[in-house]
Amino acid sequence: MSFDAVKNGITGIMQAQGFKLSQYKGINDVPASEHGNTFILNRVSGQNDEDTSETMASLVYDIQLWELMIFRQKSAENQSVNYDEIHRDIDVLIREIDDPANWSSYVRIQKYLNWKLEDKGTFYLMTMQIKIVDTVTY
Repeated sequence: MSFDAVKNGITGIMQAQGFKLSQYKGINDVPASEHGNTFILNRVSGQNDEDTSETMASLVYDIQLWELMIFRQKSAENQSVNYDEIHRDIDVLIREIDDPANWSSYVRIQKYLNWKLEDKGTFYLMTMQIKIVDTVTY
């Protein structure tokens, strides 16, 4: 497959949950008006699957690491509400990202690896890492 197929696939999953892809790539660039309804998606790294049999010379399984970030605005009035909301988002996203019905059309494997939640002062940042096994054919 390709970068675009994976990006569009994950974007589709996120859009089904009410999020839209941000035009920004870094967390410090995202304006506060986008916190709560947008996400950032980046392909971080990749490596060859060394366990692939040599008899499958026409295929390469590229193991990629993708990073998904969502934000929740923080203020004195809504601090606990948005903290709880982002935890609910995490629960839903783990299920949706791991569900083969949502990704089997564009990659071989898509798997949630981990997530972390950080307090960034004016907002909460959830970062989730996703393992993608993509098939590259010659």
